[in-house]
Amino acid sequence: REGSASSSSSREDRKGAKGSKGKGKGKGKEADGTRATGSYEEIREKARTALHERLASGEYKTRQKELQDELQRVFGVNAKRFRSLFGVTMAQYVNVYFQGGPEAAMKIGIQQPGSSAASLRAGPMNTQHEVTMRERRAKRFEGHLQERTQVAMVNFHDGEAPAFDTGPIVGELSDMCSREEAKEREMTRQLDKLEWKVGSDPRHAEVNLSIACKKYQRSSADKVYRGCDVRNLGACWRTMEYLMSEILDFDMNPKKGYAVQKVPYIEVYSYLRDRTRSVRVDLHLQQPRSTTHRVFAETHECCLRFEMLSVFLLTGGSASSSGGTEKYDQKMGLKAMSQTIEPLMNGYQTAREKQMAKSILAEAGLGGLLGGLDGDDDGDDEEECWCSPVEMAMHRYIILLLMCFSSEGLLQHLARLSREILSHPTVSFATQVFAAFNTDDYGKFLRLYRQGGFFSGAGGR
Repeated sequence: REGSASSSSSREDRKGAKGSKGKGKGKGKEADGTRATGSYEEIREKARTALHERLASGEYKTRQKELQDELQRVFGVNAKRFRSLFGVTMAQYVNVYFQGGPEAAMKIGIQQPGSSAASLRAGPMNTQHEVTMRERRAKRFEGHLQERTQVAMVNFHDGEAPAFDTGPIVGELSDMCSREEAKEREMTRQLDKLEWKVGSDPRHAEVNLSIACKKYQRSSADKVYRGCDVRNLGACWRTMEYLMSEILDFDMNPKKGYAVQKVPYIEVYSYLRDRTRSVRVDLHLQQPRSTTHRVFAETHECCLRFEMLSVFLLTGGSASSSGGTEKYDQKMGLKAMSQTIEPLMNGYQTAREKQMAKSILAEAGLGGLLGGLDGDDDGDDEEECWCSPVEMAMHRYIILLLMCFSSEGLLQHLARLSREILSHPTVSFATQVFAAFNTDDYGKFLRLYRQGGFFSGAGGR
């Protein structure tokens, strides 16, 4: 009987213990009588008090998981509810506590008077640096709204011309790179080795302002371009002359005055591709004023020749002496060519139309209107209308490039060209090459190949 009674008692104890565990959503919530109950603010402050008691000892700085488990066990505050109570995660709360002290942590989760952002309980905790940067951006935005400053936006992608919301920008920067940008890139370690000052430590390189060139910066929706940050047409051309005469052959002909003397061509190409792209952006920002200018045409012509030369060097027989082909992406090279070809063709067309308009006005005896048409009231040579003497050669290269890399787009391109251009001997050479290639007349193709120059051969390779 005693054994039976004890067995019955143990069954009742187990039944009672099982019943105390609860079922469903309420499971485990009454297992500990120390759980805090009360309003939203009371639970938050009780959890804060317990948390500060643990953090004051300094032993829980890296034991955040234990703190979270204890809050959930004692107060029923899991990670999700903690974020709802305080607006930050446990790790962010602990960081604020140890960086700013208990006073800074006490402000977390409490709405400050006049602060609308504090009412957003969810969301990450921003550092003081992030808060400062956001305040600066907000002030700049408010200034734009008050002053109604007219700015131009640009989207330089896949050869598309930038779209301007208002008028064009007039570049004011007369150097290859502004001092502010050079110093900023020096502090953030974004200098290229070809811009280092001689004798400076590579780990903390200093900038040589005389050879630094403006770096390409990708445009964004909130990107604002200012005239003081954009190079004028003269500075754009000086930058191109410097890049093509001093840097292009640096792998074979190193120059004095540079911190490095051995640079493979693939690194030279990477540097030139970025800096020439930056020049083109500055020219596009000043459209339509720059579209018919000599600097615009010759810059894009140089960029096209440079990309064609690089394709030959980095994918052809000279690749082994240029540092190999493992880093070169031919698709990116072709994309760079397309970004150069489209605005160049547009510039040629605009210049021809402008020349035709000027000739019509001159024949009509309205030559006095020419100054207003060019915007050249002061006789400034920068406003000249330039018709490139190498335009037909550029047309030849483009046709040969399309024949090799985009044969389906070649016919559409030819259809857009005028009869005058197609009948030019230089362009006619390219159409004959395409016809021989398309009809498998390899004998004629090779004869024409030998007659063409270097760039004709590189384009039709």
